[in-house]
Amino acid sequence: MTLAPLVVALLVAWQDGCREATRDRLAAALEAARHDGPLAAMGLLPEPHTDPGCVPLAVARHSLLGWRTARDAARAGGTPVSLVWAGAAASDLERLAETHPEAAYAHAVVRAAMAAAQDERPEMGVFLDHARAVAARAPRPPAWPAPIDLVEAELWMEVDVYEAACAAYRRVLDAGLVEGGQAARIAGILAGRRCTGTGAR
Repeated sequence: MTLAPLVVALLVAWQDGCREATRDRLAAALEAARHDGPLAAMGLLPEPHTDPGCVPLAVARHSLLGWRTARDAARAGGTPVSLVWAGAAASDLERLAETHPEAAYAHAVVRAAMAAAQDERPEMGVFLDHARAVAARAPRPPAWPAPIDLVEAELWMEVDVYEAACAAYRRVLDAGLVEGGQAARIAGILAGRRCTGTGAR
């Protein structure tokens, strides 16, 4: 299998501070995320305590936990109780962001997902803008919990802003950020009523 350019770039970045076995697991998790979505990566990542010097592992786990629990909270109405775990993950990422730029991106994404869970569109938009700005300044594209275009697509769709969501999904496919099942899922969304005019707004 040929690794995607993003995976190769991140592997180079992980040469310092991470054990070889951890780097292999991170690479496998990235490939799983590209094919099956961010949450498919969770089970492939070791616990941070198994490689405490590997900051990218901590960023990956906290960001995926925050993303998953914030998305789950949306189905529970975005109540404070439902957002406790996402908030804890955001706090961990904020601490890591002091020394690791990818954590700053992940922190903004998780906060955007938390705002989406509460249907707070303006707040969500502010955090998405911040995440995009952080990503633009980063030496390499942040990968966790997902690339910014995919994050925007998923969250705008969650809050029923279909025009923005569909435009972001198109950017995801055009940039080749996903493959396999993820690409098929997004193609299906783009062919559906919300992206073909009858449901867009």
